[in-house]
Amino acid sequence: MIRNSLSNIYPSNRLIAPVNDLYMKVMDMKKVRQLKLTFLLIILAILSLNGAAEAFKSSAIIENHKDTKPEGLIITIGTGRISDENIAYARRLAVEDALKRAVEYYLIKRLGSETVANNFHTIIKEIIPSYKDMIVNFTILTEEHLQEEIKLLIGARINEEIINIFLQRSGIVKEIGATVKVLFLVSELNASHGQIKCWWNKPDNQMNLYEVELALINEFQKRGLEPINRVMNTPEVEYTPEMLNTDLTPESIKRWGEIYLSDIVIYGKCYIDKGAGVSILLKAVDTRDASIICEDESSLPYLKEGEDPLFETIKAAISQMADKMVPLILSHVGMESKKLVKINVRLMNPESLRDLSEFIDGLEKRLNRVKSIKKIEINKESINFNIEYQGDEADFIRRIKEPDILPFDVSAVIEPGQGVVIRILR
Repeated sequence: MIRNSLSNIYPSNRLIAPVNDLYMKVMDMKKVRQLKLTFLLIILAILSLNGAAEAFKSSAIIENHKDTKPEGLIITIGTGRISDENIAYARRLAVEDALKRAVEYYLIKRLGSETVANNFHTIIKEIIPSYKDMIVNFTILTEEHLQEEIKLLIGARINEEIINIFLQRSGIVKEIGATVKVLFLVSELNASHGQIKCWWNKPDNQMNLYEVELALINEFQKRGLEPINRVMNTPEVEYTPEMLNTDLTPESIKRWGEIYLSDIVIYGKCYIDKGAGVSILLKAVDTRDASIICEDESSLPYLKEGEDPLFETIKAAISQMADKMVPLILSHVGMESKKLVKINVRLMNPESLRDLSEFIDGLEKRLNRVKSIKKIEINKESINFNIEYQGDEADFIRRIKEPDILPFDVSAVIEPGQGVVIRILR
């Protein structure tokens, strides 16, 4: 069970405490009431601009977050100490303090408290010092001058492209532009009629996406993963009897992931009882070795609001789980992507020296995860290579098919005992 509490790393009073300090230092009760009124008016103004629901999602003061990435303004309070009556300098210090807090808040919301804890030294040494580069713009919403310091309430917008570059360079997240593909193997049991929905029991029947799949796709995609739509991507392969069971072994889960070329498989069960509610258990499994990255479970009473109460209940439960699981998945994949593996690649039927030259050139110059290429065998039908690659075979296949890597189309599959077999399409 994941215990990924935001309050462990960034307790809510870190943002609210400056307000309490401010109140204690102001002895004039009339001034306190005026400050409270000013603060309330600012919050109401934000609500009127963005809508109440969006403001409560985006404000750093509110702790009931549902989205992995904060949207809109991040609201923080900055403090600048007045020295030698230099108000301008104190004001600049307050701005810098507020912006730094905005970046800290974004990182914790984006990465999750556990990832931040695991990379704390890197974050404070390599990420936070460059906080100014990560701000698109900011607005001073209000300010208060005290005897020894200035307090500013600031709304800041984060430059996600820049912060992604810093996170990738530091190794905290996966390479920019790389996607994490996820396949969902989650069954759905409705207690009211006892029916089990489990698409992999009969994968060739093309069962439509059911409620829990739709919710999984929606919530995990919002958080930066790339769900595989198994209806739109049906591979033509043979299935072993073990792969068709409702309860899957780790090896069967791994095999499903390999077939769909996914990095991660989300395996689990959803139990629906309209009287009691919805219970969901999910495990994130690494396709490389069938190891469990993380797991979580959630139970919610049946919601009676909205156009589709059942779907809204399932979606709310999965949203809570995705908030905790996705940062751990991204962190895991980011670390795994650094590992070098040796991949046997068999290029079938190259018709000319030009084919061979363009193939090698594409790998060396445009597929930046290839670290070395060695020709180990040449025969009439194929040329076999041994490649050192920063990733795995499934990732290599996905990238080799990208249009800017090779000047010709190819098919590529993983064949047991042969590695990756590539055929040039004429």
